[in-house]
Amino acid sequence: MNFQTFDILGTMVSNGRLMTPAAVQKAIERRDGIPGLGAGWCLCGDTKKSMFDEIGKYGTGVDIRLSAFIGPEYGAYATITQQLGGMQHRFVLPLFEPHVIAYLRALERQPIQVMLGREGDSEVTLLHNELPWRHIVPVVGMCQENRQVAFEKTLAEVTDTVRAICRPETIPSLYKGVGLTEVSVSVILPMAYCLSAAQGEETPEASQR
Repeated sequence: MNFQTFDILGTMVSNGRLMTPAAVQKAIERRDGIPGLGAGWCLCGDTKKSMFDEIGKYGTGVDIRLSAFIGPEYGAYATITQQLGGMQHRFVLPLFEPHVIAYLRALERQPIQVMLGREGDSEVTLLHNELPWRHIVPVVGMCQENRQVAFEKTLAEVTDTVRAICRPETIPSLYKGVGLTEVSVSVILPMAYCLSAAQGEETPEASQR
């Protein structure tokens, strides 16, 4: 999808996008040439050419894992990991970003819909995975609607989090006996939260600095 990519610790990293239901509906109405795009939320990111091409060969068989963890400033994050063979693509989602919270709650009613772009060009593919709601509820329970951490600390934590997720060993292979051969990462940045924190609207800590 022509997202700008970066190399961090040998892993390809790109800015991801979380399309709201309204944005998805507009894309459907424009008939943007994305077969399989359904109503609801859609995660967008870029993966390496090799994984994209393998998805194109098989069409299915991309397995998924949802997990969550706490960062050094006690911010909560989720990862959505997709794997085909020894290749993984990982989304990083901050659980204090309003759209991310709304998205996770919506997964009770819709599948995990992902639009992956091929590194460096405009080709895309759509993937849909169903996870039982009982597996998603614990991650929803970790969401932080009232997080109050200053802008600078949040940015530093996001940076540390992305670096950690770039290490292949951070998220083990989804398949027993199958080692990882490559990893790519797409990051949903907490733009709304950081803007609010920078303006000092929600953070007593920020106003005292």
